[in-house]
Amino acid sequence: MPGVISPARRSDLDWLRVGALGLLILTHVTYIYRTTGWRVHSEHAGLWGDLIVEMLAPWRMSLVFFIGGAATRFMLASRDLPTFAVNRFLRLGVPFLMAVVILVPPMWYMTDPLARGSSYIAYVAHTPLHAHTVFGFHLPDLGHVWFLAYLLAYALAAGLTWRLAAPSWMCIEASLGRLPIAALAVGLAALFVISDAVLKPAFGRTDMFLDDPAGHLRALPPFLLGLMLARSESFWPRLQSARSWLTPMAVALMLVAVSIAASDTLSAHTLPAWQTGLVDGLYGAAALLAILGWASTRLNHDSPQLRYLSDAIMPVYLLHQPIVVAAGLAAERAHLPLLLEYLLVILATLLIPLAIYHVFIRQVGPLRIVFGLKMNPGKVRPARLAHKF
Repeated sequence: MPGVISPARRSDLDWLRVGALGLLILTHVTYIYRTTGWRVHSEHAGLWGDLIVEMLAPWRMSLVFFIGGAATRFMLASRDLPTFAVNRFLRLGVPFLMAVVILVPPMWYMTDPLARGSSYIAYVAHTPLHAHTVFGFHLPDLGHVWFLAYLLAYALAAGLTWRLAAPSWMCIEASLGRLPIAALAVGLAALFVISDAVLKPAFGRTDMFLDDPAGHLRALPPFLLGLMLARSESFWPRLQSARSWLTPMAVALMLVAVSIAASDTLSAHTLPAWQTGLVDGLYGAAALLAILGWASTRLNHDSPQLRYLSDAIMPVYLLHQPIVVAAGLAAERAHLPLLLEYLLVILATLLIPLAIYHVFIRQVGPLRIVFGLKMNPGKVRPARLAHKF
């Protein structure tokens, strides 16, 4: 079909998937060092932690949702709706449920003062997983896997739309593919600004799906862009050309965003939320498109390392946050120098989950399913985004 490319290998998006989840892991480690505190709060927390988080926050989740939309589009081209729905539940729903039930509660147990003196089983039995009440529904803490629920819902809605309105879908897809990159950037930035500067101050960010308008307006637009533009034959070359102005714009906006974050931390008088939201929204859109353009030029190559990491990254991500909490608590007691502590926490957070994947998960079919992977690892094959989220 004119205007659309076949779902061939897109190693750039596979590399970005690994990198995006890796950046989430780095961000969660750095949460320990924010001045505002987190589940664990290091004695070395300071402005530097706030600034690292601010550099990544406006675009890191947008990248995850764009890749999720792209993966959905590739899969819809080759699967019927029932097969697609089962695949999405196995890749997203099963690991989400496993993490909420098995991986998130231990983090509360390790950090909740009420847990002292009680066994883990007794604590969990008498604590309703720290439920949140949303419109009368009691929901558990979704922890670091909240976005998997969003991706699953968006993907199933996209699959149903594809089934019911494929001609209209293809027309919209072709029209978006012809839009100037500047128009896409402006539209995306406008939605991000509304989320960050209007909805977030009014409603907050809950990451609980049911009462999260600001979160949905941050997550759904990049998902839809990935969904509609991943296979466009005209979008990617024009995006690569647009790097010449997207990259300096993203860098300039990053410097402004970091300066605002530093001012808010150091000054007793913080800027209005709408001003911070305005800058973060603009920065997030420019950075997302600049990164996609750069990766499509520099990272579109396969390798054995990519195949291994592409399979490993989801289990590593799922397992990492309890390790972050445990390593952070151990670091609190050790009173190590900042650089040594930060390095050791990062290494523990990456290497322990990777060892668990390599030794226990990689070749055990039932464990692979629980962690969102295919039952049979099979032979090493070129990385294909269609097999991922």
